[in-house]
Formats: sequence, C-alpha cells, structure tokens
Amino acid sequence: FWAGTFHGIGARLLRDYALEIGLNPAFTIHDREDSADLMNLARHELGFSKTEGRFPTKGTCLQIYSRAVNAQTPLGEVLGAVFPWCAGWADQLKELFSAYVEAKQAQNVLDYDDLLLYWAQ
Repeated sequence: FWAGTFHGIGARLLRDYALEIGLNPAFTIHDREDSADLMNLARHELGFSKTEGRFPTKGTCLQIYSRAVNAQTPLGEVLGAVFPWCAGWADQLKELFSAYVEAKQAQNVLDYDDLLLYWAQ
C-alpha cells in the first residue's frame, strides 16, 4: 500500500522505473519556487530580463510553460487563449523554454510537470 501526494507517488514510481524511461534515478525534484528560479536564471542568461519592453516575469513564464506542457497545447494557442498580453514574446518564450529544459537535463532535475508527464509514460 502506498500513501502520499500525487507528486510523491509519481516520484517514487519514476525512481523505480527511471532507467527504463531514460532517466537517471538520482534525479532531484524542484518545487515550483526552485523551478521559477531556474527559469529566471535562463531568462537572465538569454538577456530577456533586460529587454526594452517588459518581458514576462519568472512566475508568468513558468505558468505559460506549465500550461503548454500539461495541456500538450502549442505555445501560440496557450498565449492566445490564456496569456494574450505575452503573445508578442512567443519567439523569445520558445527560446527560453528550450534553455529551461536544457538546464533541467544538465542538472538532472525534474519539475512537477515532468513528474506528471513521465508518470504517464
């Protein structure tokens, strides 16, 4: 019998089957704040935190990313439906999200969205 949060059980299953789905079982799990901080680091490294217009905050970027990933919906649709004020940043957001995923992989980190997605595999 297993008890725990949805994410906790997901993490346990992923560790048990990590190698079979291409993960290192020693992965670290980032909570939302850690994920937002990593997103912010990528944002700064790409220079998006110092743009002429106001680029979305780390929290907004993480919300957009999470919505697109969990709903398996193209970024443009997510921006148009839920974050229309960010639609002008679509190209930069795609670049940011790619850098965020690369950073997670380089650090052997999963975020809460990853726990759900990998569990579905």
